[in-house]
This record gives sequence, structure tokens and C-alpha cells, in this order.
Amino acid sequence: DGDAGSITITATDHLGLLQSSPSGRPSGLFSNSVGELGSLGKAGDIVIATPTLQITGGARIDTTTATSSRGGNVTINTTNSTSMSGENGGFPPDPLFSLGTIQSSGIFTRTIGGNCAGSCGNAGNVSINTGSLSMGAGSQINSGTSSSGPGGTISINAGNTILISG
Repeated sequence: DGDAGSITITATDHLGLLQSSPSGRPSGLFSNSVGELGSLGKAGDIVIATPTLQITGGARIDTTTATSSRGGNVTINTTNSTSMSGENGGFPPDPLFSLGTIQSSGIFTRTIGGNCAGSCGNAGNVSINTGSLSMGAGSQINSGTSSSGPGGTISINAGNTILISG
């Protein structure tokens, strides 16, 4: 029933989350609450400040909850750009993150239920403040729900462009 910790990263040049691991687990930053038998522990928040953020090859930022408590919030502050693209597939479904056989690159603050005491927790919120946002084929920003908890809010503030393709 403990809470996951928060993650704060400040990078002066860039931050790259670039590939899933060979075993099929996604690489990236995780502060999840998966609990057991009605756990009340909440997922931690993730805050990133860097000029440039790149997420590719199935890597992800993830604050998903499978419990009665909330998912963590993700806040991205980039002065230049935020980009995400690609996915990794062909692995057996991962039960821990409910990924299925295709792992998209991106940001995930979902509520996936399963270990809830009463109603399931809320998904976290995503806030992106950036110069430009580029989302290529295979990328996602997902603050949805597959349980009784509500999804979160996604807020994007781009000073220049937002490009979604693929």
C-alpha cells in the first residue's frame, strides 16, 4: 500500500529515451502503482526539464495505476522540442503494464484497474510545454482508462508547431 516515488530530471542539453530492451520490456522512466489485493498506493509524478526530449523505439514515460489510488502526473518542459516515434513489437503480452504485443513510444498515465479495493483510481494528467511537438508513427500520449477510474487530462502548449503523423 505504499506510494511510488516521484522522478525529477533536469538535463542541460537533451534527454533521449531510445529503445525497448531486448527482453521485450519497455525502457524509459516508470513510477507505477501496481499493488496487490486492493492496494491504495499511488503512482509517483514525473517532471522533466530539458531543451530537447526524444522518445523512440517503444521507450516510454509511464505513471500508470492498477490500484484504487491515482496515477502519477507527467510534466514535460522543453524549450526546443519534444519528439516521439516508433514502436517495438513481436513480444508476448506484458501483464505488468498491459501493453499487448506492440509497445508504442510515448507518455502513459493510465488507470488499468485489476487490483482495486472499491473503485479504481484516476489516471494521471499530462502537461507538455514545448517549443515544438512532433509525434510520428507508433507514438502515443495516453491518459485513458480500462477500468472504473476516470482518465486524466492532456494539455499541450507549443510555442511553434504541433505535428502528428503516421
